[in-house]
Amino acid sequence: MTRASTNSIGLANPALIIQTFYAEDQIFNDVKLDGVVTLVDAKHASFHLDEVKLNGVVNEAVEQIAYAGRIIVNKEILEDNVLFKNKAFLIFRHAITS
Repeated sequence: MTRASTNSIGLANPALIIQTFYAEDQIFNDVKLDGVVTLVDAKHASFHLDEVKLNGVVNEAVEQIAYAGRIIVNKEILEDNVLFKNKAFLIFRHAITS
C-alpha cells in the first residue's frame, strides 16, 4: 500500500481536511485515512488554546489536538511546556471519551 501525507500550515480545522477522504467515492475507495498527526508549537500553544473565539467560531488549536491520534510538540524546553501539556492532555482525553 502506498502511503501519502497531507498537511496544513498554521492553525486549521482538521475536520475539513479529513472530510476530503470521505467526500468523493473514488477517494474513499482508493485511500484509507490512517491517522491524524498534529505538530504543536509549544511556545505559542497555550495562547491559542486559551483564545476565546466569537460565538460559533471553532478554536482551531483545540480542534487540532482533539482530532489528533498523535501530537508532536516542538520547542519543548520552554517554561510553559508543562502548562501546555496539561491543557493538551485534557483536550485529548476529552476527545477520546466523547
